[in-house]
Amino acid sequence: KLQAATTEKRLGELQRAVREALARHDTDAATDASAALVDLAEASYGSERNPILAAATNDAALCAKASGAFELAAEKFARSAQLYEACGMKNHPSAATALHNLGVCYKDNAAVPGGSKLARTALLDRAYEALAEANARRGASPDHDAARDRAAAATT
Repeated sequence: KLQAATTEKRLGELQRAVREALARHDTDAATDASAALVDLAEASYGSERNPILAAATNDAALCAKASGAFELAAEKFARSAQLYEACGMKNHPSAATALHNLGVCYKDNAAVPGGSKLARTALLDRAYEALAEANARRGASPDHDAARDRAAAATT
């Protein structure tokens, strides 16, 4: 029990470190903390059917996106959603959040100057699909609160 409590405490510390570093726009520190978080979650709970790893992977994706590594971020957001699904959490708000983040990532990547019109259109199509799926899953969630979720959806 002591080892589990120590692990849980360390996971919480790493999650806070990621969020605090991102809030300071310190993407290097956030990325380092998220890598340690993913490693600890995977070592402690396995690489499949692990909602802790799903959340850690979403955090790592947020770090990649904040660093401008949109393709890597998209891969990690998609992996986070897949991990939630593997846990039987397809319609959980966290799975919807991972898909929402994926859609916003595609949208932000499409806004980067220099890409072709075709590439931007493809990214925007992917963004639409991911955001539509996120909204559908939010609506199917027993924890869905339309009034609370409306503000988040309006920011995309």
